[in-house]
This record gives sequence, C-alpha cells and structure tokens, in this order.
Amino acid sequence: MAKVMIDIGHGGSDPGSSGNGLIEKDVNLKVGVMLYNYLSKYDVEVRTTRNTDITLSNDVRVELVNKFDPDLSVSVHHNAASTVEARGAEVIHAHYDEYDDKLANRILDNMEAIGMPKRRAFTKLNTRGDDWYYMIRRIWDTTTDAIIVEGGFVTNSIDAELLKSEDFLMEEAAAIGKAIVEYLGLQLITERWWDAAMQRMVTAGLIENEHNGHQAVTWGEFATVISRLLDKLQL
Repeated sequence: MAKVMIDIGHGGSDPGSSGNGLIEKDVNLKVGVMLYNYLSKYDVEVRTTRNTDITLSNDVRVELVNKFDPDLSVSVHHNAASTVEARGAEVIHAHYDEYDDKLANRILDNMEAIGMPKRRAFTKLNTRGDDWYYMIRRIWDTTTDAIIVEGGFVTNSIDAELLKSEDFLMEEAAAIGKAIVEYLGLQLITERWWDAAMQRMVTAGLIENEHNGHQAVTWGEFATVISRLLDKLQL
C-alpha cells in the first residue's frame, strides 16, 4: 500500500502569513484535514504531521515524515507577498526529481479549474546546489517524493475571498487529492474494514461522526468514548 504524509504548515505559536482577515496556519489546517479525508477513501495509508493547532519545529516535522517513510510528502501552505497584486497557486518540487514536476503541474491545472490562477511550478537551489526549501531538502530521496503546495495568497484580496469559503477549501483539497490519486495510481476503496464498526458506534451515540480507521485518537477523545459507554451501561 502506498503511503502519503500531509505536512500541515505552521501552527500553534507559528501563525505563518496573515492578511485580509486570514491566518495561514488556520487555512492550512482546514485544507490539510480535508485532503486527509479525501485520500482516506483510497487504497493509501495517510498521515498528517498535525491535525490540531499545535507548534511543530521543522526538525520534528522532518522526523515525523522520515520515520513514516512515505512515497510522497505534501506540505500544505498558503502564500503571502509584499505586493497585494501577487496571486495564484504555486507548487515547489525537488530539483533533481525526474517525475514530480508532473504532479506539481497537475495540481496547478486542477487549481486553475476551480478558479485559483496557476502561478508557477518551480524548484530552487541554495549555494551548495541543494534544494532551498527545508521540507524538500531534508525529505526528498529515491523513495520519497516531496512537494510544497502554496494554495493562493492571503495577502491578495481576490485569493483571500476564495480562501474564506469552506466550499472552496474543499475544492482545493480535492484538486490536490485528485492529482495525488493520479500520480500514485490509487484505487477507490468501496468498503473499508472499519465502516460497520464506526456506524455502530454512531448509532449507539458513542461518537458523533464516522471517522477514518487509520486516524489517531487523543486521550481526550478516548476518555469521551469510554465515558459515554459507561453512561450507556449505567456504571
């Protein structure tokens, strides 16, 4: 089974960029979780570096990704610029990869189709000839592709209006997800092994919504389920 890590940029004490009433870390989290849910319908193991508003250093992010050793690492970000005219989606990919430019351009094509202009797919090297961007330089190798998606400029009023829409963010996640599905040749799962159990828990009132069976559970969530179960048993 293929593996994909979604690195959700910034978070916690690191807000990322801001503009037009948007804070990048919040937009990244929404799109990242939506992308996780989109890919969870396919035959792929998906993880995220975060699914709440927590602070993660770059070293911790790299450690999480490399320990998982995915086929693909996708960092979800949104852009900013000193000029408010700058707008559109960008995708950064590894300079020495022969194939990931196809994924980058497919994502941009999909973004353009939902109304976010295609700005550019590009690579950048430092003075040593290595990839400039940390989440590519420290992750990309012969077994893991790594890209960074910049899904529009929070500093541009037109892009910002799109990014304020939950419906658009769902479309953005799907645009990225569709490109990943095509790139990795993923197949849709018609029935997941945990579906029946999840539905039973929803029906019993132990959880409010169905969840992905691969998704991690916090102690708080676990305690809530046990507490509801004890209430049902009147213990």
